[in-house]
Amino acid sequence: MKSRKIFLGSLLIAGILVTTIGLATGYGLSLPYITIDPIGNPDTGDLLILSGTTSLPAGTDLLVKVREEPGESGNQSDRTNTGCSARIIAQDDGPNRWSAPIDTSTLRPGSYGVQVTQMTWDHEALKIILGETSASSGITLAGEYLGSDPSQTEVAKGDPFFRIDPVGTKYAGDQFLVTGTTNLAVGSDVIWEVAPSTASNFPDTGTFSGMMANSEVTRGNGDENHVSLAVDTTLLVPGEYTVKVSNVVGDIYSPDSQPGDVSALTELILK
Repeated sequence: MKSRKIFLGSLLIAGILVTTIGLATGYGLSLPYITIDPIGNPDTGDLLILSGTTSLPAGTDLLVKVREEPGESGNQSDRTNTGCSARIIAQDDGPNRWSAPIDTSTLRPGSYGVQVTQMTWDHEALKIILGETSASSGITLAGEYLGSDPSQTEVAKGDPFFRIDPVGTKYAGDQFLVTGTTNLAVGSDVIWEVAPSTASNFPDTGTFSGMMANSEVTRGNGDENHVSLAVDTTLLVPGEYTVKVSNVVGDIYSPDSQPGDVSALTELILK
């Protein structure tokens, strides 16, 4: 399996943000802001942890998107993108911070735009409402594309399977990749579910603690392909969880799609 590194943001670059705040202060105002820490030079397949600071209150949710910049062809169908939500965490010294783990396995090498935007959930309409406070930056991915390639054999050999690497014990605030292998074809859609092992172990907060996400099978080493999921434990309540990956029955973008009968699971203990 390919070695997977972790890339972290480093020191804050204020840039034009300082000018914006300076103008607001001159009029006795304090505009909300979000910053993005400088980003390194990851390879495709690395876990990229984006981070930054903000004046928004702790507990606020952010939408973090990584989108491929248009190439020479400008063909939208050839672009790849990914994203996730993040939650603002209070700091004892200095401004509040946010961070978000991004799995780059399904992205092509090239230039990407990073956008972080304040958001709220409309639970009744089941949609995201974006706020006016946002920040943007850029990133360049190196390495080789691990996604579907017509020149490569994509057919699974033998009975389809998943195997997930053990996760074990993690601590609140940890951000990491759950990884595994499969003989499903590269480009196959998969569904991930992170759910409480025993609901009675969790406090009755009225809010479900868990996550669901979809991703694609990517190329591994040898005859086995790769599956992975970026997990942000700042969004979870401490307790015992089951992490499950399954194949997809139907079109992943259809409301009728559902997990198939090819699956594997592992346990996550969050302290």
